[in-house]
Amino acid sequence: MAPPAPIASSPTRVLILTASSDIGGTERQVSYLARHIDPAAFALRVVAFGGDGRLTAMVREAGHEADVLGGPPWLWRARTRDVFCEFRPRVAHLFGLRVDAVARRVAREHGAAVISAIRNAEPYRSWWRIWLDRSSARHVDLFLANSEAGRRLRIAREGFAADRIEVIPNGTPPPDLAHRETLRRQFRAAHGIPEEALLVGLVANYRPQKGHRTLLAALAAAPGWRAVFAGDDYMHTAIHTEAARLGGRVLCLDYQQDLAPLYAALDAFALPSFYEGMPNTLMEAMAWGLPCIAAPTGGIPEVIGTDGGVATVGPEDPESLAEELRGLEEDTVIRGSRGAAARERIERHFSVSAMVRRHEEVYRRMAKLRSG
Repeated sequence: MAPPAPIASSPTRVLILTASSDIGGTERQVSYLARHIDPAAFALRVVAFGGDGRLTAMVREAGHEADVLGGPPWLWRARTRDVFCEFRPRVAHLFGLRVDAVARRVAREHGAAVISAIRNAEPYRSWWRIWLDRSSARHVDLFLANSEAGRRLRIAREGFAADRIEVIPNGTPPPDLAHRETLRRQFRAAHGIPEEALLVGLVANYRPQKGHRTLLAALAAAPGWRAVFAGDDYMHTAIHTEAARLGGRVLCLDYQQDLAPLYAALDAFALPSFYEGMPNTLMEAMAWGLPCIAAPTGGIPEVIGTDGGVATVGPEDPESLAEELRGLEEDTVIRGSRGAAARERIERHFSVSAMVRRHEEVYRRMAKLRSG
C-alpha cells in the first residue's frame, strides 16, 4: 500500500500596509515584492491608507489582493481592524509612520508578527514624530531598514535596540538595453530635444529635499547641458517656474509609469538629495549604465560604494555639481567608464531576486515567532 501523500501546508498570509498607493520608492519596492514573491509559500495582500491606486493596481496585476482604505483618518483604525479580522495575517509589514501609529497595536491584538519598515534617513524628524514612533515601538517584533544609515539613525535618535533592526537593501531589475537607441531617439523627438544635446536627469518626486534647486543652479553654470525632471509634484509647480528661467533647457514631467524611454535618452543622472534612504532612481540610473552624480547622504554611499564610479557633491554645492557636469561634457571616455562601473555594481549587489528572497526569509521567521 502506498504511503499517504503529504499534506500541503497553506501559504503564510502576509499583510503589507502602506500609507499611500501613489508611486514613490517604497511603493516601487512593494510592487517588486508582489511580482516576485513565491505564491506557493506566501499569500500576499496589500492595503494602502490613501492615494490614487497606482500601487494597488500593480499588486492586483501581479495576482494578489490589494485595496485602498480611503475615507477620513479617524476611520482608519476601525477599517484596519476589519482587514485583520477578514484576512487573519500571520505577518504584518507596515510602511510609514501614519500606518505605524494605527496598525502596530491592531496587528499585535490580532496575533500577527509585526514588522515596521525604516525607509529613510531623515535627519530633521520633529519631536512629535519621534515620540509617536517610540510610543508604539513595544508592539513591533522587528524593524526592517533598507539602509545601514537608517538603522544607525534609529538606534541613535529613537533609541531602538540594535538587535531589533535588520537591513535588507532595495533591489532594482536589470533594464532591457536592446532597444536603447530607439527609445532615446523617440523620447528626444517627442520632447523637442536635439539628438546631439547633452541631457542630465533627476527622477524624483518634486520635494525640497530632492535637490532640484541645486541642479537648476548648477545648470546655470554648465550651459552645455539640458535637464529633464520627472515625478509627482508636491511643490505646487515651484520647480517648474524656476526651471522656466533657464530658457527651455529644462523639461519638467509628471510621474512616468514607464521610465525606460527617459533613462535611454539621458547622458548622465544627478541626485543631490539632502537626505535619502536607499534611492531607487539612483540605482535604476546606475543599472542603465549612466554616469551619476549624487550627494553622499543617507544610504547613498551604500549604493555607490567605492567601485560604482559615482561622483559625489554636497547637496548645497551647485558649483561642484556644475564642475562635474562640465567634466563629463568634455570627456566621453569617462562617461562610458563610469557608467559601466555603475551598472556592474548594481548587477552584483542590488538584484530584486536577492531582496525578495531575504524578505521571504524574514516572513518565515516572523511567522514561526508568532505561531509559538
